[in-house]
Amino acid sequence: MKPLPSFARHSVTRKTREPDMSLSHSIRRFTYGMIVAWAMPAGQVFSQETPLIVRDVQVGFVAKSMMNDRTAFRSTLPAVVLSQRPAPAKPSDTQPQPLGVITFEGPPVENLDVLLEYDNAARLLGRWPHTDARSTRSLWRKLNLVSAKNAPSTAFPATSWLNPLRNADRLSLEFYKRTEKFILYDITLRSPTTIELESADTGYKARNIGAAAIHDVTVYRPTSHGKFRAAYTKELPGLGKTAPPAETPAAPVAQAATAQRGLLAAVATALTGQASPAPAAAVAGQPPVAPPNTPQHDIAWAGEEQTVEELLAGWESRLTAQGLGKPEVTHVLSILRTHAFDKDSARVVFRLDPSAIETLAPLEVTPQPDKLVRVWLVILDGADPEIKTRIAKLITELGDPSYEKRMQAKAQLLKLGPIAVPQLNAEKGNKDVEVSFRAEEILEEVQNPSDQGNAAAQGVILEE
Repeated sequence: MKPLPSFARHSVTRKTREPDMSLSHSIRRFTYGMIVAWAMPAGQVFSQETPLIVRDVQVGFVAKSMMNDRTAFRSTLPAVVLSQRPAPAKPSDTQPQPLGVITFEGPPVENLDVLLEYDNAARLLGRWPHTDARSTRSLWRKLNLVSAKNAPSTAFPATSWLNPLRNADRLSLEFYKRTEKFILYDITLRSPTTIELESADTGYKARNIGAAAIHDVTVYRPTSHGKFRAAYTKELPGLGKTAPPAETPAAPVAQAATAQRGLLAAVATALTGQASPAPAAAVAGQPPVAPPNTPQHDIAWAGEEQTVEELLAGWESRLTAQGLGKPEVTHVLSILRTHAFDKDSARVVFRLDPSAIETLAPLEVTPQPDKLVRVWLVILDGADPEIKTRIAKLITELGDPSYEKRMQAKAQLLKLGPIAVPQLNAEKGNKDVEVSFRAEEILEEVQNPSDQGNAAAQGVILEE
């Protein structure tokens, strides 16, 4: 039986879009319920109130003030996805990479449009299914959501880390005689916030240099036993007003998003003297500087050292509380397991405020779903108070008499990648010719990675 077509269509053009009329929406749901109830065997119960839930889940890796910068990591997506990221030296399709996915749960729907927008500072590096993309938007048009159990029509490698999501209990997307279980996008964005950390006896002192608050802020510091110690705070206020609670009703999504974007833009303009999209320093890849008298907040130790799996268990309950189902939670945890824990320096993981997400990348689904859930996590590298000292030591070792030690220092700086760029730039004129040469060599590889590149360096980057 075909799903009931949508009677309440409207334009995807943001300036002219009119919201779904509640009466048309109710008629569509009621009629669909009557048809399905008539077709079902006697004794089965069908709820006509089954909601359509759209979930947008993103994990971003931030280094040097950019989220998911092209130089931060290499692609582990199947070749059919046509990623613009550099390819690894050897197949690495079992290793998750930071990216965003959109899944669908609920009743079948015909002719669904999904519009993802972003500003001129963004760069779309990969998307699946392939779709219409412009400099500031990606549009997936006329998708049919079906409950079919058919496998996706395009084969991924059997070892692909995306296969669990493809096998999840979610609606399938039918488009141009093809089938898939999710929308995938890999996009580079300006970082919505930067955290400055200072070590403290009780954990860390932190400043959030961003307009909106951030949530579930967790610092993972490696210990000498191969485990990690976590410091945690539920919320870290930003420089602007605290964002509205996440429980905002789903119906006025577009109107609320517009108002929130206007508020955030006004705050950013007042703070930076620039009218959106981003301060010039952030676009250039330089970390912003905290305004004078920016308050510090405590991020206290949450217990003794633990294993990675023990620490990830805490995120399972937090993500579920935000409206994610088991398939999305499992997907997010796989990325955190790979990228949130570094054996040499502390990394920070936090959840963006809904207003910040709508400012970075507005999402519009037509017809409007009953519930739109957007959960974006950020893995922040380079916030460790000791990182600058460590980078300075490694740069000095680039001039060590021992060739082996020089190569070890180079490999470590390549692993640090974008967060080492500012200090490496300062060494291009070093009086020690060896240090100057190696600094320029590392900068070239970090800022312009080749598809094949240095195999040893890539191994270090991919095996964090």
